Amino acid sequence: MNRVLCMTAISLLGAVATLTGCSTSQTLAGRVIPGRAGLVTVVPSNDERLDDPGLGGVRVRVLAGGGGTSSLGEGVSKPDGSFSFRIPAVGSGRVEVVATGDEVLTARERLHPVRRWQAAGHRRAQTLGAHEVKRSEDLPVRRTYRFRAAGLIYLTVTGFLAVAAISSQNNMLFWCLGLAIAGIAASGLISGVGLMGVRAERLPVADAAAGSPMAVRYRIRNVNRFAPAFGLTIYERSRAPKKRTPWPWRLRMSLPVAYVACVGPGQSVVAEAEPVAVRRGRVQFGEFVVVSAFPFGLANKALRFAQSREALVLPEASPVRVEVLRPPSSIGDRVGATPRRVGEIGEVFGVREYVPGDPLRSIAWRASAQHGDLVVRQHASPTPRRLWVRLEQSPLDSPEELERAVSLAAGLLRAGSDSGYAVGLLVRHPDGGEHAASGLAGSLATLATMDEPGAPAGSSVATVGRRDRIMTVCSVAARAPASAGIVLAADSPERWRVGTPATGGRVA
Repeated sequence: MNRVLCMTAISLLGAVATLTGCSTSQTLAGRVIPGRAGLVTVVPSNDERLDDPGLGGVRVRVLAGGGGTSSLGEGVSKPDGSFSFRIPAVGSGRVEVVATGDEVLTARERLHPVRRWQAAGHRRAQTLGAHEVKRSEDLPVRRTYRFRAAGLIYLTVTGFLAVAAISSQNNMLFWCLGLAIAGIAASGLISGVGLMGVRAERLPVADAAAGSPMAVRYRIRNVNRFAPAFGLTIYERSRAPKKRTPWPWRLRMSLPVAYVACVGPGQSVVAEAEPVAVRRGRVQFGEFVVVSAFPFGLANKALRFAQSREALVLPEASPVRVEVLRPPSSIGDRVGATPRRVGEIGEVFGVREYVPGDPLRSIAWRASAQHGDLVVRQHASPTPRRLWVRLEQSPLDSPEELERAVSLAAGLLRAGSDSGYAVGLLVRHPDGGEHAASGLAGSLATLATMDEPGAPAGSSVATVGRRDRIMTVCSVAARAPASAGIVLAADSPERWRVGTPATGGRVA
């Protein structure tokens, strides 16, 4: 039974690049390996398939391109599958490589020894699942040309004009038919030539909160020397190819659409779309399209680009009163007292030279006497107090109730950070597990993705200090644990929302 052959020429281009000074001959070197299809291609020298066992005794011939049968050179693979032989210089022409053997199927392919991208084309690389040639991300993966409704009507009228002109042999109808055909040609030529040089890239997308616009930016380049590109519209594909399933971003935000009036030859512009983020979670972008119907709107000439990006839609933060964050008044505390400024009191950190304008009370007189110059004391900034926001989840919570609790937790985190607290998040899961996150950004990201597959559940333990404050957030006050101290319920906005009278934001 014949085995399928995959002959991989690994050094064809490398040899050409090495022997550019030699105008009489070139070296063709490669390796024959078994594969699932008869194939001849060019790969880099570090391709992982080159480590597979090779096939010996395979005859490799190089024929002149253009359908000729004259042989430029041939050789037989060694037991390890490698081969090497010299061929005459072919310049910029094509050659045909044929591999045959007694127990293998014939592999045949036309290659271009100078243009590497033709030797290992993108379609072939996608079929093999390999990366022979790194394809730039800003290159389109597909081009389409589709007539719009106006274009179909235009073609129908043009067809009637053609029938009428041929039937009547009227010169005026022939003139009208010529103008109609010229309009079709101009519609395809003017915008088609400009789109041939368009390169597009989706820039990194910044996170945004639910209910606010998310900035999605695209860099559009025109590599043409003379032809500009007009009337470009950029939008995200709403459905994945072939599967016909919505891209994940459709569940989190509205459709991003951006417009570019003109991109001149050699120019680069940045277009920005501002879709509205509607639901917290992870946003995954896939393919986007650059389309133009310039100049007459008869047909859509589109370029499809495949680039992966991710961003987060953070939970919408409910407005929380600052008074809710203040600890209960203790003996000696005065309501409305001015807090001490950071960095002017506390433990002495060191000394530095006196600078005109420094307070006289900060001068270290004893140290100044020892140094001979005035020096002032530097105090270490006090460590800010930490505020932990614990989100309690109950199996009885509906999706709407959970979202309100998440928004309240996000509002507490933002209000605490603005008030100078070092904030952290504790997520209590219905099964009893607890996950911790520190910092405002990390806490909001945890809230955004806590109910997605793969989100951590009870895998992190927080170190809560004695002076740290813990505020518990739940959806309904009646579902709060009995052991919770300070509790804020999402169903009681009058206790914490900005603009409502202060009726006591703490429930013991």
